[in-house]
Amino acid sequence: MVLVDSDPEEDLEEIQREAAAEQARIEEAMRPKLAAAHERIEKKCRERKAEEARKAKEARKAEEEEERVAKEKAMEESWRQQLKVSCYRSCFFGWN
Repeated sequence: MVLVDSDPEEDLEEIQREAAAEQARIEEAMRPKLAAAHERIEKKCRERKAEEARKAKEARKAEEEEERVAKEKAMEESWRQQLKVSCYRSCFFGWN
C-alpha cells in the first residue's frame, strides 16, 4: 500500500493497527490447533504412564511367581532331604 499526502505518524499507527489485527486473527485461528495438539500430547502422556504401570505390574507378578516357584522348590528339596534321612535311619539303623 502506497500512501500519498498523508501524515507519517497516522500511517504508522494504521500499519500497527492492521498488524495487530492480523496477529489477533492468526492467534485466533491457531487456538483450536494448539488445543488439539495439547490434548494429543496429554493423551500420549497418559497412555505412556498407563503402559509403564502395566509393565511394572507384570514385572511384579513375574517376580512374585519366581519367588513362589523358588520357595516350592526349596520346600521340595527340604522334604526330599528329610525323606532321605528318614529312609537312611530306617534302613540302616532300624529307627522309626
